[in-house]
Amino acid sequence: MKKLLACGMDRIYQIGPCFREGERGSRHNPEFTMIEWYRLGADYLDIARDTEELFSVLAPDEPRPERMSVREAYLRWAGWDPWREWDQDRFDFDMAGKVEPMLPKGAVFLMDYPLEAASLAKARGEVAERWEFYWKGVELANCFSELCDAEEQRRRFGKARAERRELGEADYPLDEEFLSALPKIGKASGVALGIDRLVMLLCGERDISSVMCRE
Repeated sequence: MKKLLACGMDRIYQIGPCFREGERGSRHNPEFTMIEWYRLGADYLDIARDTEELFSVLAPDEPRPERMSVREAYLRWAGWDPWREWDQDRFDFDMAGKVEPMLPKGAVFLMDYPLEAASLAKARGEVAERWEFYWKGVELANCFSELCDAEEQRRRFGKARAERRELGEADYPLDEEFLSALPKIGKASGVALGIDRLVMLLCGERDISSVMCRE
């Protein structure tokens, strides 16, 4: 989709199946459905407004979503600042075990992530322009202002590949076509929203399997 942006398609979306091996539970299924949309000339705040408008139609009785920074959330509920003492494993563990369970049960945008937690997002100072959208404690969407600096993206990919090799995980070659397309985009933002989880919450269900089609 980012390559289509580079070709000049300024507003695009798709709805389709996604796969994530090894995850299954009340909120996870290896196969799920996602809607993604991207806009040229937009940033993550513009896409947040898109998401708010969509949410106001789907759940008109819900209050307007709150906004909270990642730093505020971690200081309040995890007791540490990821910017001062970055630790990927601790960040992920505390997100699942300490931060997400304490988020407001209404709709909330968790805003502005550490740079290390957003490898495809544009940086603004020491934060990455990324947000995740939660409703009733469930993560529904992930968005960021697109990083369109090819050299910086190459550097981040290289760092990620080195970390994967160190951990004994599969290494993947760089997508040179993707990297060459980035400068043509200039400025853009996009979001991925999980449809199955959204339907689950709108229907008042607690398990994602209850709203998934079965043949």
